[in-house]
Amino acid sequence: MKTKILLHLSYVSLSLVFCFEAYGFGSKPKEPTQTQPTTPTISQAKPFRYVELAHVTVPTFFFANGDRADFNTDLPALIETEINGSNYFRTQLSSPEHAPRLIISGGITSLEMDVLQLNMKIGWNPSGAIIPTQFANGELDFRLSSLSMDFKIYDRVTKQTYMTSYTNEKLSKLNITAKVNVSNITGSLDILYKTQMAKAIRIAMNDIMKNLENNRSFDYLPWEARVVGVDLDNNFIAFNSGQISGVKQNSQFSVYSSCAVNDQSCFSRFLADVKVIRVGPNSAEATPASDKNSIQKVQTGDLVYVKILN
Repeated sequence: MKTKILLHLSYVSLSLVFCFEAYGFGSKPKEPTQTQPTTPTISQAKPFRYVELAHVTVPTFFFANGDRADFNTDLPALIETEINGSNYFRTQLSSPEHAPRLIISGGITSLEMDVLQLNMKIGWNPSGAIIPTQFANGELDFRLSSLSMDFKIYDRVTKQTYMTSYTNEKLSKLNITAKVNVSNITGSLDILYKTQMAKAIRIAMNDIMKNLENNRSFDYLPWEARVVGVDLDNNFIAFNSGQISGVKQNSQFSVYSSCAVNDQSCFSRFLADVKVIRVGPNSAEATPASDKNSIQKVQTGDLVYVKILN
């Protein structure tokens, strides 16, 4: 009998220790909580806006050693890399056969570097290329003194300018310096990268793109997709744009009826607002955004536009 009592007390002791460690001395175990399912909120659709980079040219100029520097071969690729590294702009087309409606145009209006040992500047400004007063070889110190960039996005069809963006060395907080042995410079590409001019251009262009994306007019930039399927039984449509084009789940779009190209009597009519429920690489599926919307009249070939949310 005594043995049984001791075993029972040991079990109770172990149980109490476990409770104290789990909940703390003097506290009570918490009741299990049930998490309520949350309804996904509809978000502003921000698919990629495909743009064509208009030709960018800058003046050629003389480097500190007397070599002529021409950045025009390498500059477009440098700028295009920053466009494609932005959140919502791309130049690579998902449909190469269609030229983008939007064009990004602009340039670098000034890019000047001080050559400290020679007490002079190299580069260009709105007046054109800077003519150096002297040349030198050997190791020299370069410091960026001026960089200004001005770009805009406009409509190829209507020529309307949707937004503009500007930056300079102060706005982009550029503090660019470089020590370069100019005797080892072999061409314009060396000048662009060894003097850190390329780094300055990348930083400034990145700011240009951020300014464009944060512009209040961004959501009004033209964007269009086509309905490729309608499933009335399961109450969803499919359209021909997906992850590759920046379409995301829970974003909202509007569907309008399409008109034949030569039908002058046809007017595109609003049909429904839809919410994306599934996204593939090049397509998405969407259901009516609310009980007030119906896809009963939606047909293959109808147009899908970005819905502007208030």
